[in-house]
Amino acid sequence: MIKCKRLQHHPDSVYSWVVSICASMCQALNLGFSVSYGVLLPELMKQFSEEDRQKTVWVGSLAIALTFFLGPLGSVLCERIGCRFTAIAGCLICVLSLLLTSYSSSLQWMFVTYSFLYGLGSSLMFSSYFLVTAKNFRRWQSLAVGIVSVGGSIGVLIMGPLLQHLIDMVGWRGTYRIISVPFFVMAWVCGATFGDPIQDPPKSAPQNCSENPRDLKILSLKTLSTMETGVVNLGHVDDLENTAIHNNGGKSSEERKEDVSECHNRKVIESTNEIKSLDVVAASTSEDENSTGSSNTGKLSKHLDFSVFKVPSYTIVVISLTMMNFGHYIPQIHLVKYCLDLGISADSASRLFIFLGLSSSVARIVSGRLCDVTWVNPILIYQFGDLLVGFATVVLPVIRSYTGILAFAVIYGFGDGIFITTMNTLLMFTVDEKGRAAALGLGSSLLSIGIAVGPPMAGEQA
Repeated sequence: MIKCKRLQHHPDSVYSWVVSICASMCQALNLGFSVSYGVLLPELMKQFSEEDRQKTVWVGSLAIALTFFLGPLGSVLCERIGCRFTAIAGCLICVLSLLLTSYSSSLQWMFVTYSFLYGLGSSLMFSSYFLVTAKNFRRWQSLAVGIVSVGGSIGVLIMGPLLQHLIDMVGWRGTYRIISVPFFVMAWVCGATFGDPIQDPPKSAPQNCSENPRDLKILSLKTLSTMETGVVNLGHVDDLENTAIHNNGGKSSEERKEDVSECHNRKVIESTNEIKSLDVVAASTSEDENSTGSSNTGKLSKHLDFSVFKVPSYTIVVISLTMMNFGHYIPQIHLVKYCLDLGISADSASRLFIFLGLSSSVARIVSGRLCDVTWVNPILIYQFGDLLVGFATVVLPVIRSYTGILAFAVIYGFGDGIFITTMNTLLMFTVDEKGRAAALGLGSSLLSIGIAVGPPMAGEQA
């Protein structure tokens, strides 16, 4: 068997941008397909005519909801086995899901093959491509994550007309089988590109820096004491200077002080990195810092830290996002069926996703840039996006012409882009840095409840 040597690269390198582009492609394929479930909805209702509209909608809405609900699971797997293998597993699970769904004989079977399996695979992909992008960038992290986010709206732009074309050619079963091929290809793409960057090598030590094991041990212990107390003991520095003078005699006092200072700084950095690597374990146990069980507990508690709900602003944001997601995906899932009821052709209805995706892409770029401006409040941008989506959704039932629905798609898409961009920003930055992983994971899980319930309830009323 041929073994491929992994490409080594540094953060913010050219290869990092390759990773970002591949992650954006994953986002386009992953969310683009699941959100475009509305194109498949009329065909599935014909196939399973004995089932009501509400039950058919549940199949698609649960798949989207599980993508966000299982976010903490994807994050934990990325830490345990790496983003590369998590993404590959997610892609292959999606392939299996689509192939099994194409042979479904009932909606009950589709709840397992599509709602659960695709939701699981989609969640693993979602976590991996965002986390690997964040790891590959330091200076341009916001821009890179923004590029990945835009992939979702580009996917909607492409998938809507593509799915309708495939349905016309090979039917809905053949469509599921054909769409499984890009997911299989994406597994190879993720395997080839989703690697963690190598860290910049530490600066070489000066030749006159003491490497005596006894001196280094004393230095590490005193550095650890400084890190724990947060106070620099000048006596420690004097001790270090005396040690260095003993080992480096014959130099001027100023040269010796510079050498001691450089050695001390280098060891502080090394000791700091060592201490940071033990943070997760130290938080879970005070007796055995190297215990495997304690390490796993620490990683799990990092993503299930319910203390974030003690922050009032975060709790309000989660409630608002959950209520917003209750109605946010209703138009996208029911849009094609609504057009068919008005006598608009399926091809014309599917082309609405092009305009929706384009306006959403523009809004994500614009709102992302605005959120980076220090004097702009992201909450106000989020509220403006909500108002656009709410206004468009309320007006849609009274629109009877294709031109009017086209205008709806543009306005709704713009609001959608603003909403998606500001959603993650509000979840992460209403808490301190330590709680961001838990805030994003738990918040995504809770808002998925609104995603799951909203579209089926709208289908019951239709």
